[in-house]
Amino acid sequence: MISYLVPITLWTIKILFIIFVVFREKKNAATLWTWIFVITVFNFFGFILYMFLGKKLSKDRIFSIKAQQRLLAMEKYEEQQAAIVGETYPNLFFKGDREVEQLITQLNHNRGALYTKHNEALLYTNGQEMFDKMFEDIDNAKHHIHLEYYIFKTDKIGLALLDHLHAALKRGVKVRLLIDSLGARDANKKEMKKFVEAGGELTWFFKLFLPMINPRLIYRLHRKIVVIDGEIGYTGGFNVGDEYLGYSERYKQWRDSALRVRGEIILSLQNRFLKDWNSQADHAIKVNDSNVHELFNPQEDIGQIELQMVNSDPVIEKQNIKFAYLKMINMAKKEILIQTPYLIPDQTICDALVLAAQSGVDVTIQIPSIRDHIIVYWATYSYAAELMDAGVKIEIYDRGFMHSKAIVIDREISTIGSCNMDYRSFMLDFEGNLIIYNEELSREVARSILDESPNCHVLTPEEYAARSLIVKFKEIIARLVAPML
Repeated sequence: MISYLVPITLWTIKILFIIFVVFREKKNAATLWTWIFVITVFNFFGFILYMFLGKKLSKDRIFSIKAQQRLLAMEKYEEQQAAIVGETYPNLFFKGDREVEQLITQLNHNRGALYTKHNEALLYTNGQEMFDKMFEDIDNAKHHIHLEYYIFKTDKIGLALLDHLHAALKRGVKVRLLIDSLGARDANKKEMKKFVEAGGELTWFFKLFLPMINPRLIYRLHRKIVVIDGEIGYTGGFNVGDEYLGYSERYKQWRDSALRVRGEIILSLQNRFLKDWNSQADHAIKVNDSNVHELFNPQEDIGQIELQMVNSDPVIEKQNIKFAYLKMINMAKKEILIQTPYLIPDQTICDALVLAAQSGVDVTIQIPSIRDHIIVYWATYSYAAELMDAGVKIEIYDRGFMHSKAIVIDREISTIGSCNMDYRSFMLDFEGNLIIYNEELSREVARSILDESPNCHVLTPEEYAARSLIVKFKEIIARLVAPML
């Protein structure tokens, strides 16, 4: 009798766990069935995996922003939102295009996606050039330097950055560094201690209480933001590491994208940094009359590039950047250009790309040929082949590693940021992208993508069909666990 009770009890526990935890957290169907499979097959180990890799974040406990005070960018947003609703905001929308107006309005409904009209932006696809300019800006900083990164290594470029930050600290500049505890796990602790002892402020995002052990391990800070004196900002795909400058035998030539910006968009970049910092730091940065003009000091009427920063994270449970991608894809009439290191789209994005391609839109996606995450690599190729069969042109970057996250629609609007085209970026990571409503800059982004075509080869049905049985098996497993990645 007892021998029968044990398996019955285990199955009862499994069913109750699935009902009261998995279903209660309202996961999408693909993710839900993947976790049901893992829990059912792996029993206790499946429970442990779920608690560390599948459980949603608590809004109240994890990212309440410590009762975050209203920031200047939020006040601007609320004024803009009221104006949009009341149709009183003058000349708000890009060229009066109704679909662009809808995109701006859609993102504006997501709290904090401030639409800005007066900005300058410089595109960087070369890591050395970007860091050279950033170091110059850091050396000219007078009040503060805020940095937020996923990966921060104390290799050649990391130590060079720390040297410039040490020099700024000696000039009396406040330097705050927010880095992800998993992504920056290889940072030399002695070097980071020197930074703190020199007066720098260091905060780890979701700090690991034991190496690689944390119930929040799956949720990572993937944004890359730098704000200098509330006037200059950087954002995009570059982290801090020698490989991002092409100094890696494994990855060879690194291809990425980032923007250096000035103007009103600094309000959004600074606002995002302050929220992220205050959610993790022991001492929150309070904005008051004495520092508001130093923290938020954008140059007004500095340019004519219209930008909107959109953020997404697992707490707000709105896949804001995915919705932006989806809307942009559906807007395309002629051409869609995409660069992404990981191509693991959910069904809505996949269907939108297929629909665009089959409607006569030229869709080109560039992905890497080099693996940095094995399972993700095989899942990427599986989805790439599916899209190829629907008429999407898949270009495989052979020169090195493609890490850029960029989309251009009809060479009119575009986006650059930290968000990959995969489940993880859409649902699990803290991400940030800039939407660009400017034809000149969007054409420049398009040229930067098309200039890489000679460094790629086009995936063909013949090449894909020639893969081995082992590779086919890897792709099946990768597709199965893709919603967990």
